[in-house]
Amino acid sequence: MGESLNVLVCDDSLGFPTLVQTWLREDGRFTVVGLATGGEEAKAMVAEHRPDLIVLDLVLPDAPDSPKLVAALRALHLPLRVLLVSSMHGERLEAAAQAAGADGFCSKGAKPEELTGSLFAIASDDGSSSTQSPLP
Repeated sequence: MGESLNVLVCDDSLGFPTLVQTWLREDGRFTVVGLATGGEEAKAMVAEHRPDLIVLDLVLPDAPDSPKLVAALRALHLPLRVLLVSSMHGERLEAAAQAAGADGFCSKGAKPEELTGSLFAIASDDGSSSTQSPLP
């Protein structure tokens, strides 16, 4: 792959966004264009940076309705792809991601290669590189 994929990370947790940024930098296929801590900040950054992908926390204090937030972000920039992250696991996380209209999902407890694989899978529309993403 020639160019790296631009990613916005939106999560209000302490440390997790920086950790994701480090993983993506080390992977080499991604460039983090910003770190947002809430839905409103994510909207502004999507409009400004027009990322290819967003790593989006399921629960944000200023955006309790994930489906509305995902729709609002996509309205600002298509073809934005959304990877929903949460401390939830398994079927509960998959159901939440489907309800939110995300392209894929990944647990916050995932290994770096699982998260980067999930991102790359939703970017390429190829689910073979991760069992956690993309959604059908």
